[in-house]
Amino acid sequence: MGLIDIDDRDVINNYYAQADPKTLQRYLNSLKSENKTANIVNLGEGRFKLDLPAIVCTGADVTTLFQIPFMHVLEKLEIKHVDSVYADSIDAMTYSLSHRMNPNLWLIVLSVIDSVSSDIIDEYANFRHERGQYKILSNSTNTDIILMSVYLRYTGE
Repeated sequence: MGLIDIDDRDVINNYYAQADPKTLQRYLNSLKSENKTANIVNLGEGRFKLDLPAIVCTGADVTTLFQIPFMHVLEKLEIKHVDSVYADSIDAMTYSLSHRMNPNLWLIVLSVIDSVSSDIIDEYANFRHERGQYKILSNSTNTDIILMSVYLRYTGE
């Protein structure tokens, strides 16, 4: 008798809203108004990319906050860790991503300690969340720079 491998982790449930262009433009405008210092790109089909402002490391924790003003799926986080002249950094970097669930509760989505990789892509499967605030807590060598891009998909109201 053969072995049967059943792995339900590769089952993907998609909860994406079909929105008309005017609705998506309204959400793009609200995303821009909530994140004035971020570069925001509409990738089409309700997907958006936020290029957060560069995080200049101090040797201590640096907090970066951003807002997603609509229901969404967090798809991935791209991170580039460089030194002061924008060459790939080999210094250790610690970072975490949290989502505010209510005024007094943060859900830690991801926590990475002492990574020495200069290029990181964290992908999330079906991470559906309510509108709200995210916090990135990062720490690396003084004068290092962390560049982050957040990819998300609009899922409705």
